[in-house]
Amino acid sequence: MRAVVKVKHSQGRAPSNAARYIAESKRDPEREGNNARRLFTNRGDDDLKYGDANRYLNDGPGSPAKGDLIHFSVSFYEEDFEKLGATDAEREAGLREAAREAMDELGYDLHVRGWRWVAAIHLNTPHPHMHFLISKQITDERGKERRLGKIPKRLLPHMEWRPGDAARPVEGKLGKHFVAALDRAQERAREADRKSQEPRARTTTERLEEGPGANRESATSPTQVLAEPDLREAPVTSQTSAQTYAINIVNIKHFKGTGADNEVYIGRAAPGIKGSVLGNHYRIGVNGSREEVIEKFRRDLPWKILERGEVYRELHKSD
Repeated sequence: MRAVVKVKHSQGRAPSNAARYIAESKRDPEREGNNARRLFTNRGDDDLKYGDANRYLNDGPGSPAKGDLIHFSVSFYEEDFEKLGATDAEREAGLREAAREAMDELGYDLHVRGWRWVAAIHLNTPHPHMHFLISKQITDERGKERRLGKIPKRLLPHMEWRPGDAARPVEGKLGKHFVAALDRAQERAREADRKSQEPRARTTTERLEEGPGANRESATSPTQVLAEPDLREAPVTSQTSAQTYAINIVNIKHFKGTGADNEVYIGRAAPGIKGSVLGNHYRIGVNGSREEVIEKFRRDLPWKILERGEVYRELHKSD
């Protein structure tokens, strides 16, 4: 399994020291340094101290009670971690982004609209891993305050039996969320690396073509700043040579799901329908209001297209 989820059980009304544990316990000075680990959250913090993390989880002064938290860890292979960047700092940034995506999916599975969680990345074992602390006090998708129980077993790792085959361990839905998010983060890292190499390769080629005077000219050439692409004014039709392709947008209620009439689903995962890379991964409540998540997606989409990654390939499958 590429992602191993382990739930840590803790009960009682005594103050929890879990935030301090995930920040300071068993650090590897050579790889993690001598300072406490940086804690990150669902609200966007990337450098929280454990005292501030406690106040965030408790939604007020002091520490949350042990029984008010869900604590679990997710472990990965070192090679998966290394694919997230050239340095540990880059890899941790990629892993934090993947963690937030996976936790958004978990929130969707648990019918959560708003919640508070804190996490830390540990590099003190052969397998990089993350610890998560979730406050059980949440707002559900109907806007009602309620208390989470345990993470349902159906989402956790388990043994799978198949006729005529030996039992094998599987990640469970939660583990699969992390693997999928990890794959997306690795793809983003590959695209970033490719884009960083392009200017160097292009400059080398131009200098070879232009001859000895190229170095002198390029040394004084001004830096060009690229503006953010704006696709808001893009037409709803795509013209290639003499052909015009019309795009007909329908509500999910009218989506047949059969592939007929060149149907392409572009939303998040829904019952019986596989999610699309074109779906808005920002969620109302978790990532902001309806207008805010639409605006975040509007800003992200042009860059994802320009990266020529999975979004670009999905849009050009029928070209």
